[in-house]
Amino acid sequence: MQETQDGLEEFLLLLPHHASRESLAERAAALLEVARQPFRVSGRLQPLAIALGGTVLDGSHASAAAAMAEAGLARKLSTQGGRSGFRLVDASLRRQVRNEFVRQNHFREALQHGALQPFFQPIVDLPTGRPMGFEALARWRSSDGNHAPPADFLPLAKQMGLTSELDLVVIRSVISAMPALAEAAAELEHSADEPLVISVNLSAQLLDDPEQRQALLR
Repeated sequence: MQETQDGLEEFLLLLPHHASRESLAERAAALLEVARQPFRVSGRLQPLAIALGGTVLDGSHASAAAAMAEAGLARKLSTQGGRSGFRLVDASLRRQVRNEFVRQNHFREALQHGALQPFFQPIVDLPTGRPMGFEALARWRSSDGNHAPPADFLPLAKQMGLTSELDLVVIRSVISAMPALAEAAAELEHSADEPLVISVNLSAQLLDDPEQRQALLR
């Protein structure tokens, strides 16, 4: 047992009689079932979240350290948003898991460094064709200058529990862009009595989290 960098306890289990994916999955399912029951601490019920990562020692690892690193990688990928989960890595899944982990790191960096930007889709009145406003749609700008549409990264944000952070990044970017949008709107044939609107999509996660709701209101 050792303590991780985020202050959590980490255990290593060696199961010599569970050398198949199926047997390891069964053992993990039993442990996850235990975690579904909250524990009572000082008279209060406390939920328990456990992250389980495993690898099969099938002779494909370069060393024991490589096997340990692979199990640790699987553990990090096993749970998102504070929920319990299990991931198993073997030779056939190793490349897929590593690529997924790299993509998650790239997405976190994109959130932190402004690579996720709003694109503004015009909203028009269909009978007249008059502009009514804009809808802000998130795009992920890659290092090669291309922009990925939401379908390429929204499932990833949901899997990582980062949809509310993505929403706030887009909203802050929209607020920063409003002066430029106002200048562009002044050149449009639009009645001053009907101000242009900006539409921004919100996720349920943003509205469910009290801390994130406060960030939204700010």
